[in-house]
Amino acid sequence: MGPAAESASLLGARLPSSPLARAQFSPPLDPSAHPCLGDFVVGGRPVVSAGVFVESLIEAVTELGGSGPVSLQDLELPVDLALAPAGAERAAQLVVNGDQFGYYAQDPAGGWQLHAQALARSGATAAPTVALAAGGSGRELTGDELYRLLWQRALYLGSAARWVERIRLGRNEATAEIRSAVPGETEAYVIHPGLVDAMFQTALACFPADGPALVPAGLERFVHYDRGGPQDGLRCHAELFEGGTRARIRLVSANGRLVAEADGVRFVPALTRSAAEAETAQAPAAHQGPEAVRAPAPALAAPPRVVAPAGTTTTAPAEAVEAAPAVEPDAARAFVTRTVARALGTTAARLDARQSLQALGLDSLIAMKIRTTLNKEFGVLLPMAAFLEGRNTEDIADDILAALGSGTGSHEDTETEAPRADGEAVVVEDDSERYEPFGLTDLQQAYLVGRGDAFELGNTSTYFQIEIDLENVDLDRLGASFRAMIERHDMLRAVFTAEGEQRIQRDVPAYVIRETDASALEPAEREAELVAVHEEMRHQVFDTARWPLFDVRVTRIDERVIRLHAGFDALIIDGFSTSILFKEWAAHYRGETLPELRLRYRDYVREARALEAGPEYDRALAYWRDRLDTLPPAPQLPLAVSPSSLERPVFNHRGATLAREDWDRFKQHAAAAGVSPSAALCTAYAQVIAEWSATPDFSLNLLYFNRLPLHPQVGDVIGQFSTTLMLEIRDSATDSFAARASDVQSRLWSDMEHSQVSGVQVLRELNRARGASVRAAAPVVFTSLVNMAGQQDGERGGVVQYLAGIGENGRQVSSSVRTPQVWLDHQAVEEAGELLLNWDVIEELFPAGCIDAMFAAYQRTLRDLSRDAAAWQRPRPALAPVADLDVRAEANATDGPVPDGLLHDAVLARAAETPDAPAVITGSLTLTYADIERRSHQVGHRLRALGAGPGDLVGIVMDKGWEQVVAALGILRAGAAYVPIDARVPAERLHVLLDSAGISRVVTQPWVDDIADWPQGVARTVVRADEEAGGQDDAANGEPGGRLEPLGPSGAKPTDLAYVIFTSGSTGLPKGVMIEHGAALNTVVDVNERYRVTAADRALGLSAMHFDLSVYDVFGLLSAGGALVLPEPSAHREPARWAELVTEHGVTIWNSVPALMEMFTEHALANRLTGLPLRLVMMSGDWIPVNLPGRIRLLIEDAELWSLGGATEASIWSILHPIGEVNEDCVSIPYGKAMRNQRFHVLDDAMRPCPVWVPGDLYIAGVGLARGYLNDEAKTSAAFLHHPVSGERLYRTGDLGRFLPDGTIEFLGRQDSQVKIQGYRIELGEVEAALTQCEGVRAAAVVAAGEQHGPKRLIAYVVLDDGRDDTEQRITESLRKVVPQHLVPQRILVLDELPLSDNGKVNRAALPAPDEVAVEGAGFVAPRDEVERRLAEIWAEFFGVTEIGVTASFFDLGGDSLLAVRLMARIARGLGRSLPLSSLFARPTIELLAQAVRQAGSVEDGRRALVPVRTTGCRTPLVFVHPVGGDVLCYAELAELLGHDQPFYALQLPDTELPSVEDMAAHYVAAVREALPDGPYRVGGWSMGGVIALEMATQLTAAGAEVELLAVVDLMERPGPAEGAPVSDEVLLSWFARDLAGLAGVRWELPAEAFDGRPPVEVLHAEARAAGALSEDIDLDTLSSIVGRFQSNYRALLRYAPSPFAGRVLSLRAADGGASVETASRWMEYFPGDAALVDVPGDHYTVMRGERLRVLADELRQALDAH
Repeated sequence: MGPAAESASLLGARLPSSPLARAQFSPPLDPSAHPCLGDFVVGGRPVVSAGVFVESLIEAVTELGGSGPVSLQDLELPVDLALAPAGAERAAQLVVNGDQFGYYAQDPAGGWQLHAQALARSGATAAPTVALAAGGSGRELTGDELYRLLWQRALYLGSAARWVERIRLGRNEATAEIRSAVPGETEAYVIHPGLVDAMFQTALACFPADGPALVPAGLERFVHYDRGGPQDGLRCHAELFEGGTRARIRLVSANGRLVAEADGVRFVPALTRSAAEAETAQAPAAHQGPEAVRAPAPALAAPPRVVAPAGTTTTAPAEAVEAAPAVEPDAARAFVTRTVARALGTTAARLDARQSLQALGLDSLIAMKIRTTLNKEFGVLLPMAAFLEGRNTEDIADDILAALGSGTGSHEDTETEAPRADGEAVVVEDDSERYEPFGLTDLQQAYLVGRGDAFELGNTSTYFQIEIDLENVDLDRLGASFRAMIERHDMLRAVFTAEGEQRIQRDVPAYVIRETDASALEPAEREAELVAVHEEMRHQVFDTARWPLFDVRVTRIDERVIRLHAGFDALIIDGFSTSILFKEWAAHYRGETLPELRLRYRDYVREARALEAGPEYDRALAYWRDRLDTLPPAPQLPLAVSPSSLERPVFNHRGATLAREDWDRFKQHAAAAGVSPSAALCTAYAQVIAEWSATPDFSLNLLYFNRLPLHPQVGDVIGQFSTTLMLEIRDSATDSFAARASDVQSRLWSDMEHSQVSGVQVLRELNRARGASVRAAAPVVFTSLVNMAGQQDGERGGVVQYLAGIGENGRQVSSSVRTPQVWLDHQAVEEAGELLLNWDVIEELFPAGCIDAMFAAYQRTLRDLSRDAAAWQRPRPALAPVADLDVRAEANATDGPVPDGLLHDAVLARAAETPDAPAVITGSLTLTYADIERRSHQVGHRLRALGAGPGDLVGIVMDKGWEQVVAALGILRAGAAYVPIDARVPAERLHVLLDSAGISRVVTQPWVDDIADWPQGVARTVVRADEEAGGQDDAANGEPGGRLEPLGPSGAKPTDLAYVIFTSGSTGLPKGVMIEHGAALNTVVDVNERYRVTAADRALGLSAMHFDLSVYDVFGLLSAGGALVLPEPSAHREPARWAELVTEHGVTIWNSVPALMEMFTEHALANRLTGLPLRLVMMSGDWIPVNLPGRIRLLIEDAELWSLGGATEASIWSILHPIGEVNEDCVSIPYGKAMRNQRFHVLDDAMRPCPVWVPGDLYIAGVGLARGYLNDEAKTSAAFLHHPVSGERLYRTGDLGRFLPDGTIEFLGRQDSQVKIQGYRIELGEVEAALTQCEGVRAAAVVAAGEQHGPKRLIAYVVLDDGRDDTEQRITESLRKVVPQHLVPQRILVLDELPLSDNGKVNRAALPAPDEVAVEGAGFVAPRDEVERRLAEIWAEFFGVTEIGVTASFFDLGGDSLLAVRLMARIARGLGRSLPLSSLFARPTIELLAQAVRQAGSVEDGRRALVPVRTTGCRTPLVFVHPVGGDVLCYAELAELLGHDQPFYALQLPDTELPSVEDMAAHYVAAVREALPDGPYRVGGWSMGGVIALEMATQLTAAGAEVELLAVVDLMERPGPAEGAPVSDEVLLSWFARDLAGLAGVRWELPAEAFDGRPPVEVLHAEARAAGALSEDIDLDTLSSIVGRFQSNYRALLRYAPSPFAGRVLSLRAADGGASVETASRWMEYFPGDAALVDVPGDHYTVMRGERLRVLADELRQALDAH
């Protein structure tokens, strides 16, 4: 840094080097050079602001390490630095010692005072882009108003400290807009101190306005990123956390880049801070140079002291080794022995120093205590591993001596320094501030914050309750002894302040133990009284600000017996402290004298916190941060309800005891395995949790008592010493228990070696890394109190036994623990030689019986491990209860007769029995059984002639039709197996399928034969309607109509293949599933017999032939003698046509995917169809919406409804479930139970049965299994396997499911990349592979988007090759050339890169939602000026995303006409600029719309009629006219669906007054002919738009122009003119209300009578908002304008008398609640030429949205293509 820079910076000159510091600087405290120094005044006293300290530290890091990001950790600002009076100077120095930075100033007495210190480093990560939330819905303040409020609270800020321009306040959050810097203001700084202070000011605004002025006192982390250009447009967002005790603040640039962020900011009242009262430190001597300066302050952290063996850390200065006195080895060994003995609860004389520590009962907590004591004594930090693997006390002593370089010999001739006396105090006993507030531990903070209602499972406190029956107790003495405990232990007098601190009360009222006398009551009444006391105490939550935070009561049961009830808030006491309390209470009761207690909990907390500033803490923090990405989440236990739904959780208790002899053997086995009893218990508990968890990898929340040996009396103090640890469990079921316990112990001890960072802090880090959450992150807890009594005083009594010493015959009645954000809390307590097992659990979270089964399994596990040493060497056993396994065995007892024969035999038998009965019914012909027998016979002959027979595959390449039935039968009669292939697959895929299956013979239809691109050498047999089957070159093997010789036996057997159906494959190649005759026949016969299918039944064949539901359509119905009704190919998605066929042909059986049944049901209900003949509805292949069965029953009340499921690999179906009444809270329809001769299993990764409610892999077994995959042994071996125990052949479905208690299976979805959409099995990998084959696509990922139990849609994400700019449409068109339609994603979104997980795989969870891609994907451009920024804020709010780029399209984001109205209203209100809705067509992005805003006046500019939506494309343009509202955004989605080669124009109502339909049409004709002068014309419109289009067509025709097509959509009003009196405003407004409700999708009507004399539009506005039909964004003026157009247009419509149009007309009627059939027919009279009336699904409004609009667009596209 040059001289100029030095004088201009806050850092000042760098001083000559000092041996005590890495660097020293002399900051100038000169307000004239730095106005920011003088512009921060507290209580009339100018002080240095926090921003100055932060900037100074950042400047120092930048000076030493170069420019770039800088991070500060654990910044503390202990004392204010007041500036010297004018004319005086005050020296300051900034000292750098390693990563420690300290800012000192000299006081008037010459001493040096520390004012700021932090760990500071350069090289933070690059600045991320973030999206700030909209700062809340509260009030908004200007900067002046904010600073006036601060001034009123004695905090004055000058201009250099005022940067907030405007601030919006929310609940516990605020967002500030930051002013721009004036020239020359910021150049001298890395980040101007005023900007940093503005960050803190934003957080201050979140606090109550009537509170004191606050200033920052410290923070956990501050990061400043590169300046990177001008700092205009900055915004700052602050949030309060942990009950308002901490703040998180982010300063963000205009383009969304982080400038700076601060976490864990703490504030204190400004006027209570001292400026010079703190202790001063003598400055050490500094380097005496020419301009010597006194060096400040002692070193901030001591560097390592000696070089130790590997894994050992020492903490003394290296340079001091030679000068330090040597440690006498014998004394060191004696100290080690005493330390180990004391920790183990014994004496040095009784300790065998050569015995394995683990055999002596060492566990991780004891090891931690020994390790810490030795570190404090010798400065040697041993690794936790030093206590493992059979090591003993002598080994530990050797490690210490080796680290100190003292060897193993004695040093009699050397001057030595003996170790300190055992337990010499580290904590300074200081009672001067005993009653002042002090900070909380991490766990106390978590307990305090968690008891609020802001977090899941809050609204309760952490609470311990115990009840003990005692005899012969003196109650007066009992109360006096307890009052002595209150006086003795500070924390029994503790309360908690509103500022989030704790305080010891000097004096409290004499505590009286409340007594209830129940001795005179009857036994039942007495028990009720005891229960009442128990329940009252169990549910109480103390007010933490009021003493006492405990409740002790006594109930007298009889003359001898009392029940002692005690409940304690865990804020003041932990389990170990409870033991101390009970022990001392009993001792005092007995008259014993207790030793003086010198140590205070306050002093311990202060000292423990101070340890966090050392290098051990930094290492621990780095350790945990490195593990954040791999630390698994909490166990995924089965839940009955969402935890967030419980307002106040209630805990239930379960307890059991492991007897002394069992517990002793358990400990012996553990020692033999080399693990501690606690580690073994934790492993057993984790084993049970893993059995009931959806995944075997999870994190347990370990609670342990962490009393650091900082004082000899640390084991005698009551307080909350506990801490937590996030223990990672990776439960490998195949490893032995001993091996798993060893792994758990190793992980536990490694974690405890880094326990300076608590589990609470780890969870905070996780929340920072993964996003803050109010959910319970670590809800399953394990606590081991094993060795607790021994650790205390060598006694083996236990908690209860201490209390039992008060009287006689003490007996514990109950105990329980509750904790916020915890589901299940297990405590293992050693009590009087036994092991008590306590489970406290929120019972209502879990399914009935689940916790009972888990607890029983845990007890069994411990008993087995206690009584059987071999159990430690066995893999994890199956823990599912035997009773549950018996239930599912009964459900799988499905054995029945296995049918013999071939799949088609019964069809031929029916043909022989009833040759004239109808078999296949189509719209053009009906085939009898004789017909299909004869025609299939011809096909069979042809194929036999071509050499087909058993084992051969013959393709069926056809469109949907009767020919497919004939082809399948003919192929089977030839002895071959059929392979159905969609005739419309791309040529490339057709070639792949035929080649991969080795197919050289196909059966096809004439038109398919003509257009298909056949591979060379494929022989085709063509099935024709008017002649016999023939090849591509001849009609048949004989004369047409001539009789052929009988085929004779084919030679096929039940074990031969019947068909091969291709399903999607993950590598991009489809998999051919090979099904044998016997397998398929088993399913067909089961269904026919189960559902009593007869010749009287008919089924509607909706499924494609290459979808295996068609197997039952063909062979199920025909083998029973029934008939198959086939819709026309064009009606495959037409529910209106289906309804006609069902009624006309008496269809009794429905077999389809749920989505088709849903379409049919909605159509039938909307059209009030009754008397439908359906008796059986079978739905399969996809999720069944839970509300669908109820809708079906409204239509066909008596029909049987069944859910079926399975896999193509298991012959159509393998499982079924009768659907009864579906409860409202049901989330899915059960999968059911296995069908005849088939079985279902739910297994874990080790192929063991999962317990009830626990998800696992679904496996199918039985006679229905496929042979395997065609020509793919590898995939066959992977999917079809044998159970390792039973040997049963299984098919791994790739689905997840779970058993319910009654043996029913619940389906939970896919676990791999295969999904089901509309019944099609789709491998996402196949779609991805096809995408990467498209030119320009470098990488692709595909997901199935949608609700868990709802329909899914394919969404693809692609990354393009460098230099490519392919659009979604271009990629879609390329993909359609290589895959069938069902594999084409609904959206293909272009990203810069695919997000990757740590293992390099695509992180599908991180893929943006489709609506986010436009704002976060490739080409994101942030707002660049105020107009774009304001527009972006409005758009972000409307579309529910955090931030939107200016190039994002309104329509790509999902915008529609209703949203457009709201958007424009908000723009008009927020920006004072009114724009026509059509602006969004011409300017659909923020960038373009901002141009319109800048150009517009304050009133709407002239609104022209013609709106070009798409002007490109090679087709004849299509022009659509507005509906009655006058706007045309409703056509945006339609224009998109018609394709990019279809030019599309829309006509909106212009500003010109057009009172009649004729006037509108004339105006629009002129506008169209001006833009499109040459014609021909295609016009249309929805609703009134269709009527206007009709008038346009007649005017164009009269003018001699050609009109190729008139397309009208759902003409609701009958042809006019309307009869009767003119319609009133009120009636018109009620109609308008109907339209509003329809567009908003709400059920609401506003009758004309509702208008009560107030202005009608005001009534409409108020009522529509209340009903949810009108957004709050639409103000009265906007609505009035819309209503005015509506009324004028509707009256014009009612007056209009149409004229006929003789050209080509397509009339589309919304069949599910749109125009009536009568109205549509009346309009058809005006279309005397080539006119077609087509019904499409939907009502008048939904017909123009979503999937229903796709159907409409398909019909319209066909009409456009036909000309």
